[in-house]
Amino acid sequence: MSRLDQLRKMDGRGLFGSVGRSEVALFLLNALLAMTGLTSLLFGARVMAAEIGFLFAFSLATTIVFGIRRTRLASDRAVVNTKLETQSTVERITKMHTDMLYSPAFHDAGPLAGVARQPGVIRFPAPELAKPLYAASGYLAVYLETGELKPDERWLDNTILRNASIRGRDLLAWRASGGRYRCNQVEDCLRMLRDASRAKVARAAIDALDPAWALRLARILALQAVKADDRLNALTLFQAMYVKHGPGIIHSPHAHARVFQAVAYDVGDYALADEITKRVRCSKYDLPFMKADLLNPFTDSPFADFDAWLSAFNQNFEATGLEPIHLDLQAEVPEHFDRLRCVAADTVADGPLVTIVMSSWRPDAGIFTAVQSLLSMMHRQMNSCRY
Repeated sequence: MSRLDQLRKMDGRGLFGSVGRSEVALFLLNALLAMTGLTSLLFGARVMAAEIGFLFAFSLATTIVFGIRRTRLASDRAVVNTKLETQSTVERITKMHTDMLYSPAFHDAGPLAGVARQPGVIRFPAPELAKPLYAASGYLAVYLETGELKPDERWLDNTILRNASIRGRDLLAWRASGGRYRCNQVEDCLRMLRDASRAKVARAAIDALDPAWALRLARILALQAVKADDRLNALTLFQAMYVKHGPGIIHSPHAHARVFQAVAYDVGDYALADEITKRVRCSKYDLPFMKADLLNPFTDSPFADFDAWLSAFNQNFEATGLEPIHLDLQAEVPEHFDRLRCVAADTVADGPLVTIVMSSWRPDAGIFTAVQSLLSMMHRQMNSCRY
């Protein structure tokens, strides 16, 4: 019989059966008192004093033993209660999970309606039904609840990025899958999705994800890029949501369009990057730079065009009243970035004297580009330039 079963059995007799033992001790104590009285009558005061001393020692020892026993049993009872509560919680969560997966509300929940009825599909509870499940999961609930209470929904994502948190990905994966998958499991599905022989099962699982949270996870994967295939997984997840839900799903405060297009561009899928630029609604600030990426003449992009690239690149600068940049194609420098030049339209020759301090770590030839940029500013009253 296990220790847990023994304690359960003992729990049926008062405080783990200690009351019964106390009654036995009381009976023995009364018997000793009776024997002490009888002895005092027969043998005199000296023997009675010895018996009283023995009785006192016996009473003290009994009190100590039973006190230790009661303390230990009370501790064991607390442990048993904790185990029983934990077991009850696990059973309750399992039942809740099963109820949610097969409840009518889940089957009729928004974009997941119909998916749950397909054979062989990995099913997830609808987002509004999953909340109680991950509310019982400890640390996940704390961050998820805190993030959802913030007025800016980007708070959670920015916190994950700022802390370079890998565990933070689990929060988004859990929320996207309704408490079913962690991030590494979602990543496994994305790898399967790129494998034609296993893509069908993986497609059903990925399509069942909540699109808003899945896109936020894709963005984190793309921007963290810690693992070797993080960006490829991000592109796969972005593309799956784009195909499943259409271009409109990409537009959000998280600038998914910019990240989606940048990842497609980085992996060399220029056709997809061009399609995103044309079909997905994005901010008026991001769009010129997205176009400039595709037109960049210093890459392998099939859309490369020097004049169109420079025009798109300067669009945001000119719109805010800044001077446009140009390239010094004659400069003998190792990188195209070092060819960038900007001529100030006006100069300030009589302003206050300014000292410029520029820090650097292991500088290479690019340090001269930085110094030249400082010397070309509108403000001419510079005391010194140090680095």
